[in-house]
Amino acid sequence: MKSCTQWEELVRANASLLAGATPARIPALLAGEAGLVARVRSGEPEEGEEVEELDGDTRSGLARNVLASALILALLREGWSLHCMPGDPVVLEREGKRIDLSRSLFRLGRGAEEEMRPEEWAAMIRELGIAELDLSPPA
Repeated sequence: MKSCTQWEELVRANASLLAGATPARIPALLAGEAGLVARVRSGEPEEGEEVEELDGDTRSGLARNVLASALILALLREGWSLHCMPGDPVVLEREGKRIDLSRSLFRLGRGAEEEMRPEEWAAMIRELGIAELDLSPPA
C-alpha cells in the first residue's frame, strides 16, 4: 500500500470522480462503463506529458486503489487508527470496530472464490457505521 502522501495525491487527482462518493456507493462506482473504473486517473500529468492509456484490469485495480485511498483518508479524519506493515493487510480500527481492506474492498465484486458480494459489503459498512461517510477529499 502507499504512504499517506501518495494516497492524498491519488485522491486529489480523482477528486471530481469522488464527489458525493460514500462507502455505500462503492459497488456502483466499480461497476459499468460510466463508473469510476472508466474515468480513473493515476495522477495529474505534468505539463506536456501525455496521459497513458490503461487496459481494463489496470483501470479496475487503479479504481480500487483510489477508493481504498479515499476510504483510508476519510476514516483517519474520523479518528480511526491505521495498522499497516509491509506485506501485511491494511487494517483500520476504532472503538472496537475493524475493517480489513484486503478482505473486503479488494475482494468486492471480483468474481473470485473468496469474493465479497455487494450485499455483504453493505451489511459490513452499516455495522461499522460508515455507510454514508464522505469519501471526497477535503477542500
